[in-house]
Amino acid sequence: MLPLSLTRGILAALTAGALLVATSKTDIAGACALSTAPSAARPVLRLHCGIPNRQEIVTCLLSGRGFHPHERVHITYRLTFTALPRVHGHLPGKVYSRAAVTNRKGAFQRPPLRFTVVKYQESFRLVVAAVGAAGDRATIGLESIAQ
Repeated sequence: MLPLSLTRGILAALTAGALLVATSKTDIAGACALSTAPSAARPVLRLHCGIPNRQEIVTCLLSGRGFHPHERVHITYRLTFTALPRVHGHLPGKVYSRAAVTNRKGAFQRPPLRFTVVKYQESFRLVVAAVGAAGDRATIGLESIAQ
């Protein structure tokens, strides 16, 4: 059993699967969140695309975190070329399917995705959806407009 002075000084609240720890009641706003379960965190994706190189190739890097540990993740990239004319009422584009396996912390990093754009019409939209085997999912989108 903790001394009364320590129990008064420590405030712990269990909310939405996270344990908030503060040194006093006034520190709750600045408390740090500690995950109590691996699935408590929502999955998050990070997407970074560079500018086209001399061969008009764009390279995009995708990483994710917050998934279950050692989980297989199905990734779908939906690429739409926004500067090209519509074909049968739809903007031209491509769909790429990839997979990844998370590490023990529930994070993954994919090898770069590379695709070619048309010179002077480099505008595109890239939407990435990642779905884990346990049903956890995350989506991110990026739009690039040619200058």
